[in-house]
Amino acid sequence: MNPTETAHFLSLYPPFDRMDAQECEELARTAQFLTFHEGDTIFRMGDSPLPYFFVVKTGLVQLIQQDGDTTYLNSECDEGDIFGLRAWLANHVYLSTAFAIENTEVFALSWDIFNQISQKNPKVALFLASTFASKVASIQAEAPDELQKVRNFLTQRKGFADQTLELDAWKVDYGKQVIDCTPHHTIREAAKIMSIFGIGSILVVDAQKRPVGIITDSDFRKKVVAVEQDFRNEPVTAIMSAPVKTIKPDLSVSEVILLMLSQRISHFCITQDGSDKSPAIGLVSQRDILIAQGNNPILITKQLINSTQTNRLHTLREQAELLIGAYLQRNFDIPFIANIVTEINNVLMQKATEIAKLNLDKAGKTAPDVRYCWAVLGAEGRREQLIRTDLDTILILEEKPEAYTPETKRYFQHFAMEVKRILKDCGFEESELGINADNPAWCKTVKEWEAFLQYNIDNVDESILNELSLLLDFRPTAGSFGLAHEIELFLVGYVKQDNERKFLRHMAQIALKTPPPMSFFRTFIVESSGVHKNKFDIKARALRPLADLARVLALEFQLHDYNSTFDRFHQVANLAPQLTEVCEASALAYEILLKKRALYGLRHKTSGRYISPDSLDRNDKQELRSIFKIIEKLQEAVEKHYGL
Repeated sequence: MNPTETAHFLSLYPPFDRMDAQECEELARTAQFLTFHEGDTIFRMGDSPLPYFFVVKTGLVQLIQQDGDTTYLNSECDEGDIFGLRAWLANHVYLSTAFAIENTEVFALSWDIFNQISQKNPKVALFLASTFASKVASIQAEAPDELQKVRNFLTQRKGFADQTLELDAWKVDYGKQVIDCTPHHTIREAAKIMSIFGIGSILVVDAQKRPVGIITDSDFRKKVVAVEQDFRNEPVTAIMSAPVKTIKPDLSVSEVILLMLSQRISHFCITQDGSDKSPAIGLVSQRDILIAQGNNPILITKQLINSTQTNRLHTLREQAELLIGAYLQRNFDIPFIANIVTEINNVLMQKATEIAKLNLDKAGKTAPDVRYCWAVLGAEGRREQLIRTDLDTILILEEKPEAYTPETKRYFQHFAMEVKRILKDCGFEESELGINADNPAWCKTVKEWEAFLQYNIDNVDESILNELSLLLDFRPTAGSFGLAHEIELFLVGYVKQDNERKFLRHMAQIALKTPPPMSFFRTFIVESSGVHKNKFDIKARALRPLADLARVLALEFQLHDYNSTFDRFHQVANLAPQLTEVCEASALAYEILLKKRALYGLRHKTSGRYISPDSLDRNDKQELRSIFKIIEKLQEAVEKHYGL
């Protein structure tokens, strides 16, 4: 093929479709047209990278990894797919062997020319970022230093942050006073300093004010409050995070966001020269980034707290949705966004219960002297509901037999109906499964809930699986949280008694019945009938299998302090070495799926659950195929773990 024909072919596929005609033709002039027969080896695992990378024109290539006597299929590449590029990005040997599975034609393209183009074209760098994001966990496992090399390549691309985040003109205010302590301060003293200044983090510095560590609210919760041993009189070095991540002054918001994304860090210390060898002059957090943008969730939350009218709640929740969409578009960390959404929804539901009570008071319905707890289940219970969809809700009532009369039951039914009406006015739909707190079946006393859970744990079957799974992810949002805590303690204790892991094995067995979301012919398994015919159910076929298996593992390892699916996977990865790689990969896969669903839902004004495969570009489809393989690997690992 001549360069013009080659350039035309390349322009049909990413990232070449992000190049202008001149750039594409410049790269096409370097192309070598190569033919491989079925079974031919293109390059081998462990070899140094060739001076070019490959694009499949026709045929099929498999990338195979070898680990001792075990062989893994890493990925498959067909028409338009790139392979052999990651080794150049990370300056590393090939981590897979490439085989031609059938007679195959490929273009070999110059790495040097491609590198020069990517330095000038941030859209190409953005493609590389999104492509390699889905492989972070496996990269870490295969070659721990390779991930940072890939990140370095991306962050060096000229204009990358400017084009993707459009925040280059905004500067973060580093001028606020730096609150610090020395390594000799006790944890108790550091906590007192933080309390006096009303801050969520404190730097630990040496005599020259150089940063040696940092302590955040999270460190106190996880390393002091959550443990039995009293650490408060120990030096701060016992709980501080070190070394501190440092940056130079005068970075733009876009640059700081990119660093936070790539390094998954929520705080950076600003020093005089950008290293930990010079004095600290500032501290920047993800919260500072939000404030720099003006429209921030703190303001929305305060306005929600002061609202007394349903229509005002609706307006503020609409503003929050727009803000969430902007964060998603700007590639903010998904757990970070999820926490923001959760806090906004928490305040919204608390206000909904307050307004509902006031409305019932006005209607002459007096509240009984019985404490209650309004709780949410499922994705909202796991702190993962990025956009408004349906809500699964329950009521937990105080165990007070003398006050639990028919009138009490009727009051709470009316109360739940009013809360549901208010939440519906704010954009939340009723539960698809009919799990609504105004249904007497989902409004019980503490003891009734404990009996319900005990029975269904002892007699778990597929008919009750969805409801039981949702209940295991419940989270209090309004009322007396202590009632929910009682049930939580019962649940943890009861599952712990299952020494033979019968319940966990049964739950895992049922969860494993969900087939992988890719057919034998490498096509998406779509709905065969109904209103969503020919659409892919990203919730049932991709998100739910991951959430279900994360829940089972969380129950086994007693991770009752970790609600979200990605947190559960990260914790299991730390506790079970045999599951580390697959759990880290699953956590990242889940984040990517949540983002895709939310963006699709916002774009099409739906819940984002049902996605038309035709609306996905080639890069999206390849990314999803990679995630589906992670789901398969997780299912295999869990099956082996429980001996199923």
